[in-house]
Amino acid sequence: MKNVFQRLSKAEQKEAIKNYYATSAGEENKKRFKRIFIYGVVCLLYGTFLIIEEIINHASNANYVLGTLVIIAGCVFLIGGHKAKVEKVNSYLVSKRKK
Repeated sequence: MKNVFQRLSKAEQKEAIKNYYATSAGEENKKRFKRIFIYGVVCLLYGTFLIIEEIINHASNANYVLGTLVIIAGCVFLIGGHKAKVEKVNSYLVSKRKK
């Protein structure tokens, strides 16, 4: 697929995202992207909490492992959500150019 979105300037990218969100599919996906972003931030915060709690309480090493895995999951949510948003906007721009 063509990388139309990546070739745009920052202002053009913001305008393309705004135009995509104005469509019916864009409205639905905007809710999903926000939800994925919130999941990612919550995972990062909870993983950080687990690691800090382990450092303070010295309970078990399981919290280090669990905290690290939750932080990795949060990063996957954030990166995956961003990549999905870019992919959707890019496909919107490609289909818009073909018309």
